[in-house]
Amino acid sequence: MVLTFIRHGIAGANISEELRALTAEGRQQIERLSLQLQKKDEPVDLILSSPLLRTQQTAEIIANVLEAKDRLVLDPRLACGCHWSDLQSVLQEYRNAQTIFIVGHMPDLGVIASELLGLSQSVEFKKGSALKLKTPFFRAGAGTLLSFIHPE
Repeated sequence: MVLTFIRHGIAGANISEELRALTAEGRQQIERLSLQLQKKDEPVDLILSSPLLRTQQTAEIIANVLEAKDRLVLDPRLACGCHWSDLQSVLQEYRNAQTIFIVGHMPDLGVIASELLGLSQSVEFKKGSALKLKTPFFRAGAGTLLSFIHPE
């Protein structure tokens, strides 16, 4: 299975976590990231996203660019505070999907990616970055890093 972990783009502040929307800069950031992902011309079976507004907007931009709107799923288990076991539970429901984008939050993405890669420290995801790894199964240390796209 190939997993691409994507942190949402730059979002507004000073409002509740659930209502923080992408800023104009954040939208542009994710559009650029989406075009980079599109250039790789790889299929995406599923886009999983936290339902919080900034991640939902990030996932929708990516789904539009990749023409994958019908493969976008919002799951509350991926909201802030998502743990290894939460993501494992979500992935079990979609075990036939081989190429999955996961749009989420820090520090959750960093902790889960580092566990899959067998790293002792959490991976640092800047807003609008994407880390792609391959893993034969969802187990600590089983992943191999394929790429890491940082925002421009």
